[in-house]
Amino acid sequence: MSAPHKAPAPPVGLTLHELNRMIPVKEGAEIIDIHEDTFRKHYAHLIVKIGPRLDRVRIGDVYAIGRPKD
Repeated sequence: MSAPHKAPAPPVGLTLHELNRMIPVKEGAEIIDIHEDTFRKHYAHLIVKIGPRLDRVRIGDVYAIGRPKD
């Protein structure tokens, strides 16, 4: 069994407004270095449906999940 990801600190200098910015799910999955399908499976509760084919996730939620890749 692998060790769980450590919760990263958000990048220095991000304001509350910037942490609430919505990004594509694929981009959020890339930040924590997992596949988009895995992100959708395990973190579906964080995904906000904006339109029929437009799903977004908040940057602050992504950084609360796991560590960003280096």
